[in-house]
Amino acid sequence: MKSEGFSELIFFLIMIIFCIFLGDCIFNDYEDTKAHRFLEQRGISQKIEQFENRLNQ
Repeated sequence: MKSEGFSELIFFLIMIIFCIFLGDCIFNDYEDTKAHRFLEQRGISQKIEQFENRLNQ
């Protein structure tokens, strides 16, 4: 019984985070979003761009 309430709470929190992410993407250019800055700081964004460049060649 406790695990059902816990899983609903986790689902609710994930949905809130997802909605905040979508709102950020809708109202700002991708380069200005927090998600892009987070990926850029960790070097993930550059790896994605390199992969896209290889696909486009």
